[in-house]
Amino acid sequence: MRNRIKLVIALFKEAGKAIAAMPMILLQPVWTCVWLVLVCLLGVIGVLLIESSGDPKLYQGTVLFVKSSLIANLRWYHLFALLWITQFLVACQHVTIAGSISQWYFTRNKNKLGWPILTSMKRMYRYHLGSIALGSLIIALVKLVRIVLKYMEKRLGGQSQACSWALKCCQCCLWCFEKFLKFLSKNAYIEIAIYGYGFCKAAQKAFSLLVNNAFRVAAINYVGAFVLFLSKATIVISSVFIGIEIMKVRGKQ
Repeated sequence: MRNRIKLVIALFKEAGKAIAAMPMILLQPVWTCVWLVLVCLLGVIGVLLIESSGDPKLYQGTVLFVKSSLIANLRWYHLFALLWITQFLVACQHVTIAGSISQWYFTRNKNKLGWPILTSMKRMYRYHLGSIALGSLIIALVKLVRIVLKYMEKRLGGQSQACSWALKCCQCCLWCFEKFLKFLSKNAYIEIAIYGYGFCKAAQKAFSLLVNNAFRVAAINYVGAFVLFLSKATIVISSVFIGIEIMKVRGKQ
């Protein structure tokens, strides 16, 4: 494990150099968050339009909107579209960051790096949107199936313990499968950004790399996560102590 921990340290150093060379890459999650907020707002508007659609009818002094089967089924279509678009935006972020880092890493003369983030986005829009759409579609479908199973469990209302138990087991299995798909897709997007593969071939290559380097991957994930946790804790504790000292100084004044 000592050699694998050294590999993690080396990767962190290279990541620090990449961020120093491309500080604008730190804004990519911010842009993704902005787009996700806009999509969620449009999703809320869509829900309001669907729920307020139908023929108004008076029932015991209350106006109710009676929906046709088509409008009622639009709820599921709208939910699936929302899941797909959000996963698509997250996948675009992964491909953009992977393309930028790979361009920085494989450029010998860093002075001729240019604008790697814009170049990566241009390649993504020109060549990889289909692969991104396919990868996000698979995850969106799994999420939709999980929501449908949760809805069925809620409709049963505990009437059948066996069915409820079976649905919960299916949801648990699908949750694990979704986590695996997200992890595999993230590594597949790296293969797409570097080599330009299609999604299926990129997923196959990523799976082979992960299986052949399982211990390295585990070391990077767990040791890296622990180091990041220590960094976050240090920042929080430092901020708290600095804030306390500032309040003490202002209290004396």
